[in-house]
Amino acid sequence: MCLGTIFSLLLFGKFDGIREGTVAAAILVGTFVRILNRKFTFIYKAIGINEPLQRKKTKSSDSV
Repeated sequence: MCLGTIFSLLLFGKFDGIREGTVAAAILVGTFVRILNRKFTFIYKAIGINEPLQRKKTKSSDSV
């Protein structure tokens, strides 16, 4: 979405083609993939991965 906005500004000089559908698609695709990851955990078990990859949570005290 960010690249689309940048290219739109560079090529057209205005926001052209980046509208509410682009934003909605970006949000819905992420949500849809998160739901599918939860539903298909049996695939991870079948190939020998205990849990799907997840982001590591960092504590604010770790950065000090």
